[in-house]
Amino acid sequence: AAHDRRLDMLNVKYLMVSQPGPEFDLIAASDRFAPVFSERSVAVFENKTALPRFLAVPESHIEVIPDPSAQLARVKEPTFDPERSVIFSAAPGEPGASNAGAVALDARVQLIDKGTNGYRLRVDSNGRAVLVISQMYYPRWKATIDGSLVEVYPVNFALTGIVVPAGVHEIRIFFRPDSFR
Repeated sequence: AAHDRRLDMLNVKYLMVSQPGPEFDLIAASDRFAPVFSERSVAVFENKTALPRFLAVPESHIEVIPDPSAQLARVKEPTFDPERSVIFSAAPGEPGASNAGAVALDARVQLIDKGTNGYRLRVDSNGRAVLVISQMYYPRWKATIDGSLVEVYPVNFALTGIVVPAGVHEIRIFFRPDSFR
């Protein structure tokens, strides 16, 4: 569908489709995708609305939807904007003042280091935010903010999220399965 943002949230930048075919016709007719390559039976399109791997969303725009089916339905709605809203199954438990009524969020996320099992980021934000990471949530992902362990949440039905306080912070996100220990 033209307004379904799931590919955008998954950071899908390019789509390869067979041509001719119904998928090719749908993508070619959309203004969201630009053709970048075509040869015989294959075409590649650029997704012009793909979101970055790391995205900060205002904490004040958390939507709590406990039911997974309802979460998926909400993510698929044309009115859902993943750049301005984030879905949790329960309200996050971090203490701190909310941004309710605050000025628009101004947040910058910088990738400092990328390893095999994690990332190191610098986040500079004028308010509390949810850092949405375009990767599938799994309970063994861990995170620290300025060296202190913080909760990692499933957000937007299947992605990973961390609540980040206002200010400049170093974030580490790493995979630490119990079986490895």
